[in-house]
Amino acid sequence: MVDQPEWADIGPPYYAEFQVPVLTLEETVAEKLRTLLQRLCPTDLSDLALILRDHGDQLDRTHIRELAVATFTLVKQGDRQRRIESNVEAMRTSYDETVPGLAPDAPSFAETRGLVLAALTSLLP
Repeated sequence: MVDQPEWADIGPPYYAEFQVPVLTLEETVAEKLRTLLQRLCPTDLSDLALILRDHGDQLDRTHIRELAVATFTLVKQGDRQRRIESNVEAMRTSYDETVPGLAPDAPSFAETRGLVLAALTSLLP
């Protein structure tokens, strides 16, 4: 974590309500960008698309770029945008096989691809 965590209430209906620390939305986006650089996990892609679709206008993109600098310290250097674009394309089939069963509210691969690729230049350092 780079930012101070936020606190989320969880528990009901199975447990008494309690709080847990969670990443800020901006730090979550920076982490999802890092994962898209390092692995082919369709749920990372759908998570990022859901954030962009549902909260994109509320994101502090300057802060995301600052967080990404810290998050990317152990990531192989190179053309990060091109690598993410390539990884997104590589997940086309696995996205359709994986995501609908795990996140029925996630956008289609085509919409996800569009949301994520359109946002990259404003999110990457």
